[in-house]
Amino acid sequence: MGVTSIISMAVYFLKGIGMGMFMPISQKFPYPPAHAHINLLKWTSLALMGLK
Repeated sequence: MGVTSIISMAVYFLKGIGMGMFMPISQKFPYPPAHAHINLLKWTSLALMGLK
């Protein structure tokens, strides 16, 4: 489960970074809660599970 969590964490990290870069560049901010959710809950929790 550790390796799978680390791989999933990397995918969610890239998604969160992509959303964080897209919103200011396009000057459209439709999903800040989703961006925060992906960054905080998804990749952080998966990283902690993968390191456990």
